Amino acid sequence: MKKAGSFTLIELLVVIAIIAILAAMLLPVLSQARERGAQINCSASIRQHTSAVLMYADENRGIIQINDWYSKASYRNLLGIAATINGSTGIYPAGMLCSRSRAVLTGTNEMGKSYGMNAFGYLVYKSGSAYMGSEPSTDALKNVYHMSKVRNPSAKIMLCDAIDWWVSRNGSKPETYLIGGGELKATGMTVAYRHSGNSANFSFFDGHVGNLRGAEATWDSLGNKAMWSTYVY
Repeated sequence: MKKAGSFTLIELLVVIAIIAILAAMLLPVLSQARERGAQINCSASIRQHTSAVLMYADENRGIIQINDWYSKASYRNLLGIAATINGSTGIYPAGMLCSRSRAVLTGTNEMGKSYGMNAFGYLVYKSGSAYMGSEPSTDALKNVYHMSKVRNPSAKIMLCDAIDWWVSRNGSKPETYLIGGGELKATGMTVAYRHSGNSANFSFFDGHVGNLRGAEATWDSLGNKAMWSTYVY
């Protein structure tokens, strides 16, 4: 006979089972909330850099430097940070980087391991129905975007989650990142599909930011080529 106010073993087991079920239901929700929070913070950071790139263009006759775009003292000044941190023009405060990036995960805080620029779009042209192009020019005077030439800025990719400071056509493929080992192992000029659903944050030449999955962003899809091709429709 049980004492008043006490629980039997079966009742305790039932309570424990209910708690376990509730925990199992809540943990995925909490995980999704954390991931969503990380994506939102990353989106805010890449939007901040996109705004700075556009301000840099305003102050430089509409020209955006592609090569090491983040390392210019005048660009860093627009963000209110010193020309160098620990002697490097490529290191940024962690709060200005994606928290899911290699830069933050490894503690290097290198911009070139957090966000990269669409660095081949200015070389792409349309011939008939075929899109052609080449790698970025080594000539610093040519390795730029001219804002006056950008067609449909709201549909042209500027910056994105990446594991290098620039992104190539091959690097836009999700398998380059995913099969390559993900955030800490993938190599090359690769888009980092580091967010929920193997997605990445992308900013556009009008300043807005969107989240796209691999199939929505890869250069391999004919419908996506125009997003990367800055000077053609």
